[in-house]
Amino acid sequence: MTISLTLTELLLGLLIIAGIVVLVYLAVVLKNLIPTLKSVANITAETEVIVKDVKEKTEGLGDTLHDTVDALGGVNRAIKGNQSVVGATTSLVNAATSLAGLAKKGKRERK
Repeated sequence: MTISLTLTELLLGLLIIAGIVVLVYLAVVLKNLIPTLKSVANITAETEVIVKDVKEKTEGLGDTLHDTVDALGGVNRAIKGNQSVVGATTSLVNAATSLAGLAKKGKRERK
């Protein structure tokens, strides 16, 4: 019994075998990639929570800074004689109190 193969049949057979090997390799790579993708999804979800928290704190800080700037402007006007010293000091104390409250709130949220 004699088996004869032409060169094209031999090359076609090698290409089929190479294709099967590549498919198996891709299947293994995808299998190993699934846990990595799940990890990336978890990290993305955690990052989203952190970014939302930072956004909320930044917005609160902006309001507090605005109050502080207003109070300092009041002190400046008081120095120039446009406002009473007592009113300017009250504004400054209120701004400092709101800053302290923001700092305490941040410490409580971290715990």
